[in-house]
Amino acid sequence: MIMGFYENTKENNGLSAAVLFGLGIGCGWIMKGNSSKIVRLLNFKGSGFSKGISKTKMVLVVRTDLGMGTGKVASQCAHAALSCLELVKETNVAHQWMAEGQPKIVLKLDKGEYGLLELRIRAHSVGVPSTVVRDAGRTQVMAGSATVLGLGPACAEKLDTITGHLKLL
Repeated sequence: MIMGFYENTKENNGLSAAVLFGLGIGCGWIMKGNSSKIVRLLNFKGSGFSKGISKTKMVLVVRTDLGMGTGKVASQCAHAALSCLELVKETNVAHQWMAEGQPKIVLKLDKGEYGLLELRIRAHSVGVPSTVVRDAGRTQVMAGSATVLGLGPACAEKLDTITGHLKLL
C-alpha cells in the first residue's frame, strides 16, 4: 500500500488535525486585526516602500462652506473613499493600506471649490491619486457642486505635506 497524505491512519489524522488547527489559529490572528504585524513581517519588498514600511492613509477633505448635513457629508465621503480605492485597486499601496486597517482622516476646508481644486493640483504634482465628488443636486446642494476631495491611499507623510494645515472635521 502506498503511503500518501490522504491515507486514513491515526498518524495522518493527527498531522492533519494539527495543520488545520494551525491554519485556524493563523486565520483567527489575521481576522483579529493583527494584519499590520504581517505587513511588517513581510516588509513589502519591491513594493516601492524599500526603506522600511511607510504608513499609508486616505484623506477626505470636506467643504464646510456648503453647509451640508451630517448624513450628506457621510454619503459624500463614502463616494470619495470608494472612488479613491478604485483608482489604486490591485496595487501594492492598496494592499498595504488594507492590511493597515484602511485608515482614513476626514478634514474640513472652508475655502470653497477653488480651495478643493488647489489641493487636488498639489496632490497631482506629487503623484497622489485623487478624486473630486460632485453632487447630483437632488437634496442639499446645487448639482455639480464639488463636495469632497478624496486623496490616496498613499504614504501618510506625502499626504501630510498636502493637507497638514487643515483641521479635523
